[in-house]
Amino acid sequence: MKQWKSIVMTTALALTVNPASGDSGFIHVSPNLALAQPCGEGASCAFTWTLATRYGEALQYAEERYGRRDHNWTLLGVDLANISVPQIFYASVYQGRKDIVIQLTASAATDEKQALFQLGHEVIHTLSPIGPDRKTGVLEEGLATYNSIEYVRNSGIEINPAYIAAENYEAAYWAIIELENAQPDFQKRTAALRQRYGSLSGLSAQDIRSAYPAISAALAQRLARLF
Repeated sequence: MKQWKSIVMTTALALTVNPASGDSGFIHVSPNLALAQPCGEGASCAFTWTLATRYGEALQYAEERYGRRDHNWTLLGVDLANISVPQIFYASVYQGRKDIVIQLTASAATDEKQALFQLGHEVIHTLSPIGPDRKTGVLEEGLATYNSIEYVRNSGIEINPAYIAAENYEAAYWAIIELENAQPDFQKRTAALRQRYGSLSGLSAQDIRSAYPAISAALAQRLARLF
């Protein structure tokens, strides 16, 4: 709950900006991401896509490949936050409630490609949330990064691995490419792995190699490392 209080405080400070600067404390958001417009008579849709409906699409994309998400957790929505990297915010884990929020960075607010890239990454973490104050493994972070590239491509937007800015995420991504090359049916096996252990993090190299028998022991060790 300390994190929640800090976010409330940040919002309060934003509301006390100098009137002369108006909305300088707020994030400007692209209408394509935030404003649902009626599609019009005869169109195949009712409203245009926003981050909320994009999440539904991204979730379906991920679940078709890696299995259904853990319904013990409730996703409250997708936020834009004043943070440096996107994340899963554990809004409340008490009194039987297990609520999470996907938080995208403020820079994604006006960049649809970046927003979808971040959304495609974080949706993997919503499949099997591990809870606050726990570290993910290379397997999960690599898969999340791999999914972000594939999801953006599936959305009809050109992207390549050079778009991945951080070296550790890029290394994790290439580990998944190595996994895919050695074990072409890795997506089906990943769904089975999640079903068996309830997570993609906290697994041993032996657990991982049992799930993907075609990979080398060295790759299994890499995928099992904490990120």
